[in-house]
Amino acid sequence: MKWVSSTGPLNSSGFHGAGMPAVEPAPVPDEIGIAVLSITTFRTLEEDDPGDHIVELVESAGYEVPIRELINDDYDQIQRVINRLCKRDDVHAIIVNGGLGLHGRDVTEEAITKMLIKTLPGVGEILRHLLLEQLGTEAVVDRTFAGIRNGVLVCCFPAEQSVIDLALAEIVFPELEYLIGLAIVGMDDETEQ
Repeated sequence: MKWVSSTGPLNSSGFHGAGMPAVEPAPVPDEIGIAVLSITTFRTLEEDDPGDHIVELVESAGYEVPIRELINDDYDQIQRVINRLCKRDDVHAIIVNGGLGLHGRDVTEEAITKMLIKTLPGVGEILRHLLLEQLGTEAVVDRTFAGIRNGVLVCCFPAEQSVIDLALAEIVFPELEYLIGLAIVGMDDETEQ
């Protein structure tokens, strides 16, 4: 079976049309679980509108949300929670929101990027390109990033509804199953290290 992503089928040389080498992703589970993690010092779970919005979008797209959490902007706590979520059998992706500002307390990127086995810089690059069209050069402050840990796709976005809408609709959902399949394949590489 040939994999077809939203970027199109693989050509006869095993590359996508954009010159990307073909990697055969692993089959994805029938039910994909996406954990939602909000990182904030200022909201409670009951006041977590960005987290509520992500849960609504994920479920509307036909995916499961097996766990949702809200934690403080604390470097060690962020690493502990990401590590725990990545070990769950029912979590195939994690969507994180918050902690990506420029204040000293905003340590989401610093805590999580150190844990990633592989990074996916294209997620942040594409989002900043889309934001550039909407906001102009103000997009330079966006610190969106994504990567893979323990066979789990981890995507981190600002806690702004319009950015979350754009990121999930234009980047994450169109490529989600393909990226999860690649993350599962990459897990074999992680265990060899």
